[in-house]
Amino acid sequence: MNKFIKIILLALLFSMLNGSSDTLKAKADTGTGGRIELVCPLKGGRIGDPLAFTLRVELPAAVLVEPSSLSSLEIRPLKSNGLILQKNFFSCTFTPFDHLELSSRKSFEIHGIMRFYVPGDFHLAPVSLYYRQPESGITTDNQDNDSNEPKISTITSNRIKIHIASLQPGGQPAPTLIIPDKEPRFITTDLKQSQTRQQLYCLALTLSLLLTLFFAASCYRRRKKELPDKIETPDHLMPDITAALRDATKLQEVENHWRHLVEIDHLLRRFLLLQENLPETEIGGRGTAFSEHLKSCLSPQMAANLQIIWSEIDRTVALEIEKYQDFPKLCRTLQLWLKEYSKSKGDRYGF
Repeated sequence: MNKFIKIILLALLFSMLNGSSDTLKAKADTGTGGRIELVCPLKGGRIGDPLAFTLRVELPAAVLVEPSSLSSLEIRPLKSNGLILQKNFFSCTFTPFDHLELSSRKSFEIHGIMRFYVPGDFHLAPVSLYYRQPESGITTDNQDNDSNEPKISTITSNRIKIHIASLQPGGQPAPTLIIPDKEPRFITTDLKQSQTRQQLYCLALTLSLLLTLFFAASCYRRRKKELPDKIETPDHLMPDITAALRDATKLQEVENHWRHLVEIDHLLRRFLLLQENLPETEIGGRGTAFSEHLKSCLSPQMAANLQIIWSEIDRTVALEIEKYQDFPKLCRTLQLWLKEYSKSKGDRYGF
């Protein structure tokens, strides 16, 4: 029985030694002659500073990089205790690259920028890439794999030490709480007095403005009472009509004839309304309609001539004729009519 047990133990020991020899052989067979290097020109900085890095990869001709290892590539900072730094204290951005295109190359570089947001000493964990060796035969992890399946191995970069300093210079003392020697004086009373003074100033300014406005309004009313109201009379309107007609006769080459006729029409109506003592309600409407109210005050010939003059004025103004061909002639005709009207009134207006 003891001999049987010894045979079993020897068989188990032989099996274990055979398996261990196969494993050591697989680990020793991972050398490819390739190289992967993580380079960081600046080995430190302050919080938030951009730190550029470059990952250089060189592989022999018989090796192919796994595209999945390039697509999942990451830079992992380790704290002094070996734990990974939290993501909110570190950011890393790679320059965009095509992982499928790089996987077909034998040498390439990947660039990026990293930032640390906490001070301290850190190590960049080695970056690992998976590669295939098509001609190397079967894998060592599973002896039952197909003999044509390529072997998957790993190549690892170096470690880099990074020192991140605080934003506060090291030579300055740490900030401390400043405690006053004496008890501070409360300023509640001074503040209330200041607010009271400001309110008094605002009240005085408002009263002065109101008094100024009241004084100005009083002076304006007093001045208005002292000045006599300008009374509109035919004698006051006749110089305006004369000047308007004199200027109108010179406007043969000027546009907007109808606008000048509007001004002349308005002055002529006011003049005849005041001269003949007609009610204010009769001044509106067309000129021909207004002249109907003057038939009882004029001779038949003068009333007919005035009707013709006003019909031309009404037509020109209604059509807004810019250049009226008979504009100077119409103005001279109106001047002659006013001269005849002045004679009928005893040559009172000196036409």
